[in-house]
Amino acid sequence: MAFFGNYQRPGPGVDKNAPRKKRFFYFFELAWRKIWQLIQLNLIYVLFMLPTLGTLVWIGSTIFYMFDQQMGFSYLPLLPLCLLLALTMLLAGPATAGLTYVLRNMVREKGVFLWSDFIDSFKKNWKPSALVGVIDVVAALLFSIAIPFYYQSMGDNIAMFLGFGASVAIALIFVMMHYYIFLMIVSTTLKLKQIFKNALILVGAGMKTNLITTLFVFLLMVPLILFVPKELLPLTLVFYLFILFSLTGFVICYNSFPYIQKYVIDPYYAEHEDEQEKIDEEALFTDIGTEEKPAAQPTAKRPSDPDKPKRGKTIS
Repeated sequence: MAFFGNYQRPGPGVDKNAPRKKRFFYFFELAWRKIWQLIQLNLIYVLFMLPTLGTLVWIGSTIFYMFDQQMGFSYLPLLPLCLLLALTMLLAGPATAGLTYVLRNMVREKGVFLWSDFIDSFKKNWKPSALVGVIDVVAALLFSIAIPFYYQSMGDNIAMFLGFGASVAIALIFVMMHYYIFLMIVSTTLKLKQIFKNALILVGAGMKTNLITTLFVFLLMVPLILFVPKELLPLTLVFYLFILFSLTGFVICYNSFPYIQKYVIDPYYAEHEDEQEKIDEEALFTDIGTEEKPAAQPTAKRPSDPDKPKRGKTIS
């Protein structure tokens, strides 16, 4: 596929009987085939994340200026900052749900309509994903206070050392839970409490894969933040603008969705074979909860509309 070729033009196709490559190598092949869609999706996501990015840039640049000028404690203007934080909490979660929905379909090699699929998932999953956004902002504030506090207070104090270690471990687990939270939001209608419980269990069930995913995410994000010279900052911003978020999400969805299918979706239908028989074999795993009645399937608007929804199971 040419880098900027017409990906909608029919190609020679793929032999369904051809041997499947190992997942590690297949990931790079699939990511390359989807690269133009990933770029477009990243631009859409950045558009909705502008308040979040503005908040981070504002706070980060202010802290950098304070340290660079050896200033004492200062403060940010509260009203504009509060408005940005409010927009962040309202938009970041639903935008991530939209991103995750499209990426999930990409890694499963289903047809996608980037803008309409993103917007549909944004609106459909707004309530639970916005609540997750609020939880994330609060958690980020708590971790940003606790970790530096314990680190600066350690010295020879064993209690502070243990507090620092516990804070870092909890923060890492919280991050890895997000490999599954948004995937379950867009793939089931499990209640948010059930989603968090499943995500915590899946962190342990897929620990090896989660650590590999974390390594990939670290390599994609951290060197650009810590080690890029100021002279190359524009190139870093271009990378963020065009590919970083969608590529990071692609890695997460590729590695994490098989665990949701294995531990959340398949077990439910193993116990309810009568429901499984009613579902088209080509259906995607979309929105239904363990304790809720199946949602009425919407009238198809386009060929890639979500198929019949499937139930998920709370892991016990």
